Amino acid sequence: MAGHEYYEYNTSNFGGERQNVIASGYYEPDAASVLVDFYGNSDQYKLLSFFGSAEYSYKKKYFLSASVRTDGSSRFHPDKRWGTFWSVGGSWRIIEEDFLEEARISGQLSNLSLRASYGAQGNDNISYYAYQALYSIYNNLGESGLTASRLATPDLTWETNLNLNIGLDLGFFNNRLSGTIEYFERRSKDLLFSKSLVPSTGFSSTSQNTGAIRNYGWEFLVEGYPIVTKDWRWKLSVNATTYKNKIVSLPSEEMWSGSKNG
Repeated sequence: MAGHEYYEYNTSNFGGERQNVIASGYYEPDAASVLVDFYGNSDQYKLLSFFGSAEYSYKKKYFLSASVRTDGSSRFHPDKRWGTFWSVGGSWRIIEEDFLEEARISGQLSNLSLRASYGAQGNDNISYYAYQALYSIYNNLGESGLTASRLATPDLTWETNLNLNIGLDLGFFNNRLSGTIEYFERRSKDLLFSKSLVPSTGFSSTSQNTGAIRNYGWEFLVEGYPIVTKDWRWKLSVNATTYKNKIVSLPSEEMWSGSKNG
């Protein structure tokens, strides 16, 4: 399978405020004599993607899959705009092997499958114009003025999340009793992070790709049907999860926030 995706988001808004309405019962802006505020802005975001995937199975026992996609986001500099992400996966239906034929036919063992997958995903969840130097417009004694509001970050690019899953699926007595054991791990690198700057720079922070975290754990699931009749089935499920979050690296040895006057 091959595909193409294009996403565009445009928004515009404006508004204002006037005071001293001439008399009650009037709701049109022209009925107020004092202009207090007027504002308006527009934003635009574009994402262009190309992707493809392939699957293969052999003798209903062995399954392979692979996918790749490349994404271009308007939130990054043209030289850093594109990111390529991929995934691979496979499963082995051990229950279909000849050495388990007797257990399969008797129904004592109805499912035994091993599966694994590993892949990367991209994240561009940051402000619309993150790589650009921006300025704020203000009124300077009746003349238009500019103040720098954000530093340029042309090296900013995609955050990458690497996901690993390994699972074992079990079924007994024609799947009247079943269960799953799964290990998962998620590694995030090149995090889109707002790094604090010293106040003397005139800026409180700047966006960077920095730091890495790791999330991992185990999931357990057991399901069964203690009572099965012609008109009624009673299903019970028990699940448990272990979860750990580890900071692999930080943008700096010391992290601080707040202020102190003295």
